Amino acid sequence: MPPLDPARLTALVAFDPAAPLGFVSGFFLVFLFVLLLLQPLAARRRSARVLLLLVFSLYFYYKTSGLFLGLLILSTAVDFGLGLAIGGAKSQAWRRVFFWTGVAANLAVLIGFKYTRSWIPLLQGWGWLGPGLRNLALPVGISFYTFQKIGYLADVRAGRFPAVRRFGEFLLFVSFFPRVAAGPILRAKEFFGQLDPPGPDRAGRAETGRGIALILSGLFKKAVIADFIGVNFVDRVFAAPGLYSGLENLIAVYGYAVQIYCDFSGYTDMALGIGRLLGIRLPPNFQSPYKALTVSDFWNRWHMTLSFWLRDYLFWPLAFRLSDRIKKDRIAGLRTDRLIPAAATIFVFFVCGLWHGAAWGFVIWGLAHGLAVAAERTLRLPQKVRRTRGRRILARVLTFHYLCLAWIFFRADTPGRALAVLGQILARFKVKLLPQFFAGYPIVSALIVLGLLLHFLPEKAKERVRGLAAALPLPAQSLALAAAIWLVFQFRTAAIQPFIYFKF
Repeated sequence: MPPLDPARLTALVAFDPAAPLGFVSGFFLVFLFVLLLLQPLAARRRSARVLLLLVFSLYFYYKTSGLFLGLLILSTAVDFGLGLAIGGAKSQAWRRVFFWTGVAANLAVLIGFKYTRSWIPLLQGWGWLGPGLRNLALPVGISFYTFQKIGYLADVRAGRFPAVRRFGEFLLFVSFFPRVAAGPILRAKEFFGQLDPPGPDRAGRAETGRGIALILSGLFKKAVIADFIGVNFVDRVFAAPGLYSGLENLIAVYGYAVQIYCDFSGYTDMALGIGRLLGIRLPPNFQSPYKALTVSDFWNRWHMTLSFWLRDYLFWPLAFRLSDRIKKDRIAGLRTDRLIPAAATIFVFFVCGLWHGAAWGFVIWGLAHGLAVAAERTLRLPQKVRRTRGRRILARVLTFHYLCLAWIFFRADTPGRALAVLGQILARFKVKLLPQFFAGYPIVSALIVLGLLLHFLPEKAKERVRGLAAALPLPAQSLALAAAIWLVFQFRTAAIQPFIYFKF
């Protein structure tokens, strides 16, 4: 028997910032396999099940973010205490004080790590900070778990959910490893009822099959389509748009639309699949978003848990507050009942842009969506475009291209580079280069087309494929998973890329 290697044991425990733990890695497969082996031992008692999932979740987060695990635990402890204080407060005034204390504390942590780091280079350039101070590292998933905790405090304050009284369960709610890094954003009522030992509907063979099918789908979308398109074409064009023709820039924009969807929805598929294997059903986050008829319809399909969070916890409270404060029927000649929702919508999408990062590109992207949604609702476009088949087709085409236009500012490092991409498309568009592009980038072209085709398949066809995959015998599913992993390594031209939304 070979002696134990201390270096390997250290690597097993230690956090490596150069190689944080992610879903698409051999180590994660071992991690998940060990958890699934131990799961039956804790299946009969809620407390044992919570402890097992919590230990693995905290270990996963440590291997992903290192000592920022302490920040997650400390901030969760604060919100746990505030939740109890809100639930036990005797008056609405104290409930309000405890709630807004929690909101302020969560936002202070989020702003401190996510936005202060953007000002450090600027302040150093002005000579206000020393050159030795580097950008602050960003804890993985901080935007997601911050919003999740604020939503929990709001639900307790409104009486929609009772304050959680077991810290371990609340910490698992925040740190549950399939979704901690990039969502979905959970609500308390969706999670805590599932901590009891799972019944046949959440632990049967069909549920296991559906979980594996989702993992296969996510692995293919992320590691085959998104990574290959990004590394081999999209990243190169956006790094130097002036070196490529307008046609290549336009295809890179389409490619990025496919890449970010396959990357983010691929992560979500894997998170949902892993959750099902563990007896926890996570909420869906995507529903064929590029089939949207309008931009507002897009937000009913894209990153749905964030969209609904912004609607329920920001838009409606803001709109109601403005309606209470503003008693006039018209302002500057505009009807108040239309102006208030429009103003609230634009503000919410401005916040949505800032939630993604402190950069002008994100702000422009958010405002582009906010202005479009506000205009659509004011003009009643969602109702009008559904009236005929021709309108629906035209609306889908126009909406998709508007979304792609906004993606340019989201993807580009600076607004100037985004304008450079647009300038190339408008000034140097050479359609005659299309055959040369297909010849020079055959796999990239095929994967972009494949990504769009898979996305626009009818929902019934997608569900039929998922059902067939879920119904396969376990050995066949294991072979399919092995084949998918082999395919990932065949397409890998560089290291597996981090999920795009990990940085948000």
